[in-house]
Amino acid sequence: MSSIEEIEDAISRLPTEHLAELRAWFADFDARSWDRQIERDADEGRLDALAEEALVEDKADRPPTPPRRKAGLGRLSLRLALLMIVVVAGSLWGYRRWAGYETPKTWTYPVADLVPGEGTSSFQSLIDEITTTIQPGTWAEAGGGGTVTPFLLSRSLIIKSNLIAHQEIAQLLEKKRVEMGKIGPDSVQTSLSPD
Repeated sequence: MSSIEEIEDAISRLPTEHLAELRAWFADFDARSWDRQIERDADEGRLDALAEEALVEDKADRPPTPPRRKAGLGRLSLRLALLMIVVVAGSLWGYRRWAGYETPKTWTYPVADLVPGEGTSSFQSLIDEITTTIQPGTWAEAGGGGTVTPFLLSRSLIIKSNLIAHQEIAQLLEKKRVEMGKIGPDSVQTSLSPD
């Protein structure tokens, strides 16, 4: 058995919560590897041609500018162009990670007004609606790291998920409250901030 097959076998036997931890570790590892590769390529001049091409295209779209007088600014311009290339090449994923969109956050949602009856089973239809309509592949049941836990004492849901899912959950709960007449349509929030 090769080492890759051994790794695949070991991963296939991991419990769901450990798979989520492995995913997060690997995403971080992969991002750091990408950053190191970009730095090596930049230091070794492998991206200079791409940066020069980007600068030429940029200059073709702008009126001529006077030459720079300070020494060393050419290398700075090259680094800025390289930074622009990196941003265009993969920044959406990196920005989403940096901004915390992909990082799991745990928030508590009071849902006493949406959950009839007593006991854990009274929460189940709301939990099912959340996990089947909002990013279904991200929940623990589907192999993701997201969890929804009912908290009976305060009749709340404790939800661990990414920021985008939390925004969608808040919108779903507000929509349900409007439909049930618990709140008016004018009091619906349009965005959600963790802070």
